[in-house]
Amino acid sequence: MDRVAKYPRTTAVVPRKVWILGCHPGRVSAAVDFLGKRGHTARGAEPGGDVGASLRADRPDLVVIDMEAEGDRGRHVAVQLRADRGTRQLPIVLVGVPSAEGSKVDRAVPGPTRRYAGSLDSASVLEAIFKDL
Repeated sequence: MDRVAKYPRTTAVVPRKVWILGCHPGRVSAAVDFLGKRGHTARGAEPGGDVGASLRADRPDLVVIDMEAEGDRGRHVAVQLRADRGTRQLPIVLVGVPSAEGSKVDRAVPGPTRRYAGSLDSASVLEAIFKDL
């Protein structure tokens, strides 16, 4: 009997929970739709108030922060998440980080962090985030 036929490879996606923090509703919506169509649970939120408490209550597998519109605010949220014991180890993806800002962000946000220079609604950035999951 053919082993391949007996044990077919599966390409099933393990569903992950993703929070997308951003001020631009169109970009956040594009990312939520993209990840949702690929089997993940994505939720959009604005990076204001006490995001840390919300993330502790509804802990995601990945946090995506759109830095394109308000980089300082996004960086502040990322630093806040790293300072909080309950959210310190959450993987964070920073999107829309210009290359000139990259080293500043890297110094400010330690821990498991990736950054992408492209826009949150860019197909290549969305594919990279999907692969991060």
